[in-house]
Amino acid sequence: MVPMDDERTVVRDNQIQSTLDASGAGLAGAFFPNAHNLCVTGGTFTSHINVTNSAPALFEDVRRIPRSDIDLHMEVRLGENDAVAYRSKTRGAVRRVCSARVGGDDSEKSVILYEGETAEEEWRRFVSWHSNVWHPNIVQIFGVSTFSGIYAAVVNDELLPYKHFLHAFDPSPIALVYLFASWNMQGDDVDEAFGHQYGDVEPTHWIRRSTGRLCIDFAPSGIDRPPMYAMDELLIVGPFINLNDGNWEAKTAQALTIKVFHHFCAWSMVNNEYLELRLDDEVDLGIVISARFGDKCDDTIAYLPEDYLPKAESFSVEWLCGLVDRKVMESGWVRFVASDICNRRIKCVISMWDVETFINIWWLCQANHIFIRAQVTSHLRAYALVLGCRFRVDISSAPTKAIPHGFLFLCPPEQFQSGPNSVRWPQNPWFWSLEPDGESRLSEEDAAKHGFPEIELGLDLWIRCWDDLVYRGLREFHAAKGFDPDSQDLTIELGYPLFELSSGVEGGLFAQVRDEAEDSEATLSPHSEGIAFNDNDPSRSQVDALPWSSVDFIKLVLILGSLIHLALKSYVA
Repeated sequence: MVPMDDERTVVRDNQIQSTLDASGAGLAGAFFPNAHNLCVTGGTFTSHINVTNSAPALFEDVRRIPRSDIDLHMEVRLGENDAVAYRSKTRGAVRRVCSARVGGDDSEKSVILYEGETAEEEWRRFVSWHSNVWHPNIVQIFGVSTFSGIYAAVVNDELLPYKHFLHAFDPSPIALVYLFASWNMQGDDVDEAFGHQYGDVEPTHWIRRSTGRLCIDFAPSGIDRPPMYAMDELLIVGPFINLNDGNWEAKTAQALTIKVFHHFCAWSMVNNEYLELRLDDEVDLGIVISARFGDKCDDTIAYLPEDYLPKAESFSVEWLCGLVDRKVMESGWVRFVASDICNRRIKCVISMWDVETFINIWWLCQANHIFIRAQVTSHLRAYALVLGCRFRVDISSAPTKAIPHGFLFLCPPEQFQSGPNSVRWPQNPWFWSLEPDGESRLSEEDAAKHGFPEIELGLDLWIRCWDDLVYRGLREFHAAKGFDPDSQDLTIELGYPLFELSSGVEGGLFAQVRDEAEDSEATLSPHSEGIAFNDNDPSRSQVDALPWSSVDFIKLVLILGSLIHLALKSYVA
């Protein structure tokens, strides 16, 4: 073997192996791959080169992109201001999603990165799934890339969690409902055509930034999906509106029916809250209260006539404590074994199940009429619809390690009824007993002597409220449909029950409350007023019902300053 330029060329084994890795299996059996200007004469030669190709095999019809052509921008975050990136862990692999630009292409892309022990397997599965499907609401593969144990799939368009998309575009209330409805229809189309691809696994729901359309990838979900509801009618009238149309928001009202708009406002934009009440409070169902300023249930702005509410005796309720066994006695009292319920919570939830589906819509259809008559123009989230309540029995840990053999008996739920549509705690709703039939009741003092845990009762009001944005959207939508939003004309047209204004409210009590609210610097939200309970966590916190004004705060600072001044004088003396 003599080089034609008379200079000796040395080719090492590792150089040959590297060249083969880069060139692929197509060069199997070659003596000097990629060699130039070589002349081999005389003799018989045998090749002992083992050809291997460590680079992952390419997918058919999927371009291979050099890593240097991919410019990663930002990782997708779990929340709008969250420092934690979205990272989905699946069977030993970590999946990250970044926005990116690819060299030679000006459009935004997303890059899905896999790292970890099973990264290549998960990456191959993802690319295989999506390269065999072609649909505008399914992630579309633009190309693939690998680098040092990192496996990347580049997909068309920038993919955003739906909450990020809404934050970026800030749609009007009507346009927001339109987006929810369109995503529902697109999601139904995908489920019908490709649901077999992901089976029972919840896929990941993205929104394409450029079009605002739903985009699903078949990998298990790690982000919140848009609100999805089944309805018995077409959600959008006419073709989908292009978000690139400069007048698209103005067209959305005509594309939505009244039923669809009310449905999404009632269920997709509702805030469910629990507010802690006093034990002697009575709960009236089907009323609208000032949840922000009300320290008891009778601060009522409006109510639904009794004829449209289920009677309290028709409520189907029971005491529940997770999977703990209980026994309903012939007397209706409910028995729990003491050793099963230490450091646990037993609860009984009473709700208007019969009308729960409709009452949200009944209220939203005429809420602006009630607010106008009550002269309430702001902080509308402070006014809440009462749906039910929760009676709580919190059992502490046993004072001794040896839990006594005994039983806790709780009153029949029927005893909560205090009126046709009202409930409250009855007298003596519980007792301990050493006997399984409960014939012999222990006093609280005797129960403590036997070592039974302490009992703490609680009463929480279950309310639903909506942000001011929702009520503004309802006003604009009703007007766009030709109805006076300050009247009950639409409610009458639809045949819904009419809420009635509470006595003394019109221009009176709640106008004053509104003025006080506007003067207050506190945030008017039931989130800050109520007690947020985690049934698995006995720890709880409470916020005072009434906010401190700036004047109160200044007074407190002056008093504390005076006390510190006097203390320093005494110390110096």
